[in-house]
Amino acid sequence: MRARPLLVAIGLTGVSCASAPPPAPCPCASEVVVKPAVAPCADRAGDATAIAQEPGTPRAGDAGDAETMREAKLGMALLEDPSPQRLEAAAHLAKACDRDHSGACNDLGWVYATGFGVTPVDEKRARQLYVKACDLGSSLGCLNRGRLSRATNAAEAAEFMAKACTAGDEKACEELAGVVAQARNACESGQSPPSCNNWGYIQEYGLGTKADAPAAFRLYESACAKDVGDACRNAGIVHLEGTAGVAKDPKLAKARFDQACKLGNDAACLSASKL
Repeated sequence: MRARPLLVAIGLTGVSCASAPPPAPCPCASEVVVKPAVAPCADRAGDATAIAQEPGTPRAGDAGDAETMREAKLGMALLEDPSPQRLEAAAHLAKACDRDHSGACNDLGWVYATGFGVTPVDEKRARQLYVKACDLGSSLGCLNRGRLSRATNAAEAAEFMAKACTAGDEKACEELAGVVAQARNACESGQSPPSCNNWGYIQEYGLGTKADAPAAFRLYESACAKDVGDACRNAGIVHLEGTAGVAKDPKLAKARFDQACKLGNDAACLSASKL
């Protein structure tokens, strides 16, 4: 994604569980099996309220070696175990995730996102694990990753939710519709210039709405004029590539990159240095 905060990769740390309180019942949700095609997300109604990230259940596509499956199933079962043994769930899920079991990566992300058996909550690690689960084909991993960004980066949230929606997860389509409406309303209210950059990105790539690159470009330019660095960089990319009905203009692209750089966008600084 353009102009998104960098995700920090953090290695697995040891789990400290001695003082962890008993957990609330685990809100498990069945993982959605990937379908070849679904109706367009934009046609699905639904108001996406804030919903906690959810652990999942094994997917058919996660079949692997016996040891990986054993660790994954044991870890998932321990998430539901009311006994102190539940605190061992993270270790088993980590072993399965290291072997690319998508469901285990999603559930381990949930462990770090909620602080289940780990202290403190580690949202950066949760993001990394959800991304891995998503890349391995877990639609719930994509949805959970999108949920983590909803309050801070609507464009990023929409991008991940759109992946889950396209994979056939109807809940993701419903939540995506809510994120799209939230981004549009925030921009149109005129009170949040950064939200117009997000709304522009959503429109440019048709994330849960009809793609409209020219409209997206206008939003980038408008937000850039209000000193939104990410928007200046996005506008610069359009000028550089000559997309959205805009003629290629390296000189104007550099001007936008320079402006974004002055506003703190490091990626734009690099782009400007190459022109």
